[in-house]
Amino acid sequence: MTLSVQSFQQALCSLATPLADLSAVVALSGGLDSTVLLHLCRALLRDGQLQSLRAIHVHHGLNPAADSWVTHIRQQCEQWCIPLTVCHVTLPSVTQNIEKHARDARYAAFEEKLEADETLLVAHHLDDQAETLLFRLMRGTGITGLQGMPTQRPLGQARLVRPLLTFARADIEQYADKAALAWIEDDSNDSPDFDRNHIRHKVLPLLQQRWPAVKNSLNRLAAICRDSESVLSDVAATHLRDCQSVQEVPLLGVQRLLSIDRLQTLSLPCQRLLVRHWLTVLGYPAPSEQILAAVLDELVMAGSDSRAEVRYGHFHICRYRHFLYAGRYWSPPCRFPAFPFSGQSVSLPGHGLLRCMTDSGVQPYRLVQPQPCLCSPRSQVRVVPFAVRNREGRKSLKKWLHQLRVPFWLRDHLPVLHREDQLVAVPGLLIAEQAQARTGESGWLLHWEHPANINQTR
Repeated sequence: MTLSVQSFQQALCSLATPLADLSAVVALSGGLDSTVLLHLCRALLRDGQLQSLRAIHVHHGLNPAADSWVTHIRQQCEQWCIPLTVCHVTLPSVTQNIEKHARDARYAAFEEKLEADETLLVAHHLDDQAETLLFRLMRGTGITGLQGMPTQRPLGQARLVRPLLTFARADIEQYADKAALAWIEDDSNDSPDFDRNHIRHKVLPLLQQRWPAVKNSLNRLAAICRDSESVLSDVAATHLRDCQSVQEVPLLGVQRLLSIDRLQTLSLPCQRLLVRHWLTVLGYPAPSEQILAAVLDELVMAGSDSRAEVRYGHFHICRYRHFLYAGRYWSPPCRFPAFPFSGQSVSLPGHGLLRCMTDSGVQPYRLVQPQPCLCSPRSQVRVVPFAVRNREGRKSLKKWLHQLRVPFWLRDHLPVLHREDQLVAVPGLLIAEQAQARTGESGWLLHWEHPANINQTR
């Protein structure tokens, strides 16, 4: 398709309507593609087709010429009377995945600088889409990855749109030559150290010699995969409604668990689909096939008392009774020395946060005050069996934790209030009968936050 102001306007209209209400922000690297995109948007603005237009450039500092690029971009935007924002980002000192770190930093900067009513326009084109699909294919991606880059998606409080995805790089070059545009040539685009460059300069040209329409074919593949993913997502959502159970889990609050009994009624492919969808809905990263296999083999097929867990990234998946639980993983607790407790709120290294406040006698489950005692990690204290009000018998702490269905992965993190071998309370969970305040009697309200919950909410 020939690239012109008119064909670009049609492409943009299909993604963002009405154009007259569009507050456009062009992601401007200074290279050929983004320079053409800015020039096209400028033409629409001059014709009254856009509400507003500005540009944003991210300075990574990776290339020695990066400062001169900023100078060129400033001069161009001043010449075209387009406001420009330059964002300087700092990348971690790494030698691998530099492209990914740069991309993550770039989109984080975009997200920070965009307003809620703005739309970020990115200059990815048909060739970029083909490179992306081939790159992901070589990494063993599934249908989700083969959808390629979406034409639009949310970006923080704003939106990202790729209006050039149906145009080939040759079309963009032809437009730039006709408009006599000047742009920056990034020498890193020729470096063989980057996989995408190898695909761009070696693989795609070879494929195109044999199959001239390979880029369009790959673009159709992405569209087919998007349709397939949409259907699979609907199927997974239906299964999730049948298999998800919203329950109050001791010390963790309300959780969305996955019923193992119902999961096992599904075929193996549907089980993998459902677990992946469940994790996505929870907001966790998509698991690899290896992680999915471990969840089904080590957790779903295990007994209800299994203490196995599957970790990936900063998260873990565990079996909680007849359900699957997913949450942020927290490393095994370190030891902290026992200290006198006298009603203070305190941060416990590796064990979360202990909160304490005075209550006049309205709330139940209050600790009688004053109650001078020690606070120790559960793994470092041994207490004799004790009774809990309104529950039968005297039991060991281990048996109470089991009866109260406290998840096994929390137990060693628990802080315990005690006097030598006499338990006083496990904050947020139980109070020994002799230490619990009676109705109308003032006392302390105790609350404990698991370290993973603290990390997740801050």
